[in-house]
Amino acid sequence: MEFRIWELGIVMIGLGFLIVCINLAFTIKNVDNTVKKVELLVDDNLSEIGQIIGSVAGITTSVDTIVGSATKIVGLVSSAKIISSLGKNKDSRRD
Repeated sequence: MEFRIWELGIVMIGLGFLIVCINLAFTIKNVDNTVKKVELLVDDNLSEIGQIIGSVAGITTSVDTIVGSATKIVGLVSSAKIISSLGKNKDSRRD
């Protein structure tokens, strides 16, 4: 029985393809198991997820209020700093 080099190459390509298909099947099986677990978690925690989604609007409003207040405070501090530096400049000119 005689083998040519290209025939050996075809066999090796076929074996490689078989190995890739087996690994792909394991990967798909793992993804399927993961999706099932995620679905189970979501179903078990559906009411909690609904409460979280319901409170997102309140959280967003609170964050907007805090950011607005912080912006006003920063503006006041900046104004006070400018006024303070102007006062220091007048004092230094008198000396």
